[in-house]
Amino acid sequence: LGKILQSVNQDYYQFELGNLAGTQRVHFGTGDYLDWHLELGEGLFSLRKISLILFLSPANEYTGGKLEIGSSSQRHQNQSQGSLLIFPAYFMTRIHAVQSGEFAFLQTWVHGKNPFA
Repeated sequence: LGKILQSVNQDYYQFELGNLAGTQRVHFGTGDYLDWHLELGEGLFSLRKISLILFLSPANEYTGGKLEIGSSSQRHQNQSQGSLLIFPAYFMTRIHAVQSGEFAFLQTWVHGKNPFA
């Protein structure tokens, strides 16, 4: 995973990277959603540079739950089990409400030494 992140960073972003932050398993059930937000914040969260999402749920086990990236013209369409999404932490994202079933993914971040200027 570290090699993939280094390659993506070198090819697209050229951020000064440090270590991976802790990984969390995120689970959405029917009716759950996440409104527009940044993956950045204060304190330790200000050091996030790259967000990484690994989709865990088979596509036939849920409806809805579309992840949308709003800080670019791109929208993530492939949420199939095992697919990987890597994007800068300053992109706005949201997850539409899950209509049925359960939607799960793993998420982690790569930190840098300094916050974005």
